Formats: sequence, C-alpha cells, structure tokens
Amino acid sequence: MSDFAGVPHAGHQPNGGYVLLASEQGLDCRRLSAEVEQGLNDMRASKARVDAERAATPTTMASVYGRMFGGENGGLKSVAAYKASDARVRALNAQLQSKGCHYVDVDARIMAFNLAPLSSPNSATGLAHEEKAGGVVTASIPSTPKVYYPPSSSSADMQAELEQLNQIRSTSR
Repeated sequence: MSDFAGVPHAGHQPNGGYVLLASEQGLDCRRLSAEVEQGLNDMRASKARVDAERAATPTTMASVYGRMFGGENGGLKSVAAYKASDARVRALNAQLQSKGCHYVDVDARIMAFNLAPLSSPNSATGLAHEEKAGGVVTASIPSTPKVYYPPSSSSADMQAELEQLNQIRSTSR
C-alpha cells in the first residue's frame, strides 16, 4: 500500500509490486529460502485454481464480460492471488540475492508448473496426467534445483529456448 504522497509501504503495492515487511527483511538465508519455497507452492496451488476457474462456466455476468473483454485472464478471481504470490516470491528472492545467499531460479520453477498441463481442477500438484486406453499414465516434471546457477548461454539463446517451449506447449493442446 502507499499513502497519498505515493510513498510505498511494506506489503503488496497498487502497481502489482511487493515491498518486504520489516520481519521479512530480517530473515536469514534459510528462512528466506523457506518463504520462497512456500510462495512457489502457493503459486502452484493458485495456478491450479486459475486453470479450474478458466475451465468452468462463468457464474456471474461480470465474469462473463470479464472473460469476453478482459483478455486471457479477464474475469478470473484466482489470477489476483497468483500475481500477488508472484510479486512476493520475486521480492523475497531478490532479498536472498542481496544478502549473498544461494537464491532460487524462480523463472524456471514458475515455467515448470505453468507449462505442466493439469487434467483435473482438483490437482494442485502441478503434475501432468495423460489418459491412455489402459488407464491413466502419470508423468511429472522433475523439480529444478533450489540453488541458482547463472546461465552459461546468452540471452538470445535463452529467448530461443523459451520460444521452443512455448511452441511445444501450444502444439500439445
């Protein structure tokens, strides 16, 4: 929140950012890492709720209009919780980095559960499920390391890899 002068205060900001609370700024590396992990788990659960909400029929006229004119996430209430968790996780991770701690590759972790298709709205695990004639075959996305290792490839290489992942995601639907 911010006051009338626009000075940011601790917590979620109107612009979608997050300013760490004093108690969060005082956390050691281990506790900060635990908070980042909890935030990522919250984001995974929020993603499952967003997918379930997106698959469900809108229940109010406001949500119908939100979906019609609000873009991909228009009219979805769970998107706000997802974005709030994202902002907090990124702020906590930046604090890890500023303290010289091993920080998490947040983008890779978020991409892993955002790319994972969810077959049922009740699944908050981020696991991919495929239906086969003989039953259900379950495959999970392996967890990425918790320690951040700077990429050895250039930004252009990373962008090309991201575009490949997006193409794979769009063709799997």
